[in-house]
Amino acid sequence: MKTLQYSMTLAAALLAAAMFISCKGGKTAEETADAAADTLGVSKAGYLSSDLAFFGLKGQVKTLTESQKLLGEYGEGVDPEITVYQFDENGTLLTVNDSDPFTKAIDEDSGTASWWERDSNGNISATDIFTMSLDQEPIGGNHYTWANGIVMGETQTSFFEGQIVTELTYSYDNQGNLLSKNGTMSCTGMDDQQIYHRYEYKGTDKNGNWLTCLETSNDTGETGEATFQYSTTREIIYY
Repeated sequence: MKTLQYSMTLAAALLAAAMFISCKGGKTAEETADAAADTLGVSKAGYLSSDLAFFGLKGQVKTLTESQKLLGEYGEGVDPEITVYQFDENGTLLTVNDSDPFTKAIDEDSGTASWWERDSNGNISATDIFTMSLDQEPIGGNHYTWANGIVMGETQTSFFEGQIVTELTYSYDNQGNLLSKNGTMSCTGMDDQQIYHRYEYKGTDKNGNWLTCLETSNDTGETGEATFQYSTTREIIYY
């Protein structure tokens, strides 16, 4: 389960570390989620389950394999991160890299633990919750805000020489593909920092699911120069 334990992705870790030295305010994802979803007009229709909606997957998906590669100088010599998700016939997430993500996974060497959670509606509400030991409070994790059957916001917490909290609001295109995650990163003892993630897609399969995505992350404005770029490819197997 080490993959789950450290799957606060290289993206989040590097971005938090790079921006810690120069971390302005804004609304939380929860405050804007309902209005954003209503304006967008995107609903759960077209998704077999909330788990598949979480991943933006249409159709009766059996297996999703994602390969994410960090581009540019930061990605030199770094192998792609490959994650395999398995779903049952009803679209319920069963495993991530052959392990149940909703079971607290303890690393035998370090004693640390990580896991995912669901809310009272059965939606995936948190991923990569991380604690140094099971008898301590979590020090990191990603928590999600749902509205109108899709994820509309995210709160990331991590620790790097102090607590880092990032509030992100999602936007989608008419096909339901994620277009952006924009928000604010707050660092202990530092000014807040505006964060932007943009997504571009190339190629879809027979069910309209994207196959290649370019993610651009930066802190220099919504159309500013990229701080990090990632290329993600997907292989999808259906029932």
